Amino acid sequence: MTTPRPRAVVIGSLSLFVVLFVLLTFQLSTSTSTASSEHRKAKPAIVETQTDAAPEPEEPEPEYEEPEVEYIEPEVEEVPPVVTTSS
Repeated sequence: MTTPRPRAVVIGSLSLFVVLFVLLTFQLSTSTSTASSEHRKAKPAIVETQTDAAPEPEEPEPEYEEPEVEYIEPEVEEVPPVVTTSS
C-alpha cells in the first residue's frame, strides 16, 4: 500500500470539514425554525383566580436549624515501634 499524497490529504480533509459544517448548519437552522414555530403555536396558560374575598394568611417559615452532629473519634489501635539492630 502506498502512502497518500499530501495534496490529496489536504483536499480530503477540507472537503470533509465543509460537508460536516454544512450538515451542522442545516441541522441547527431546522431546530431553531421548529422551536420558533412551536413558540408561536403555544397556547396561553390557564390562570386560576381566587374566589375567596380574604386572602389566606401566610404561615411564617421556620428558621433554619442546623442539625447537631456528634463527632465520634475513630478507634485507632496503637502499634509499638519496631526496633531493629544493625551490626
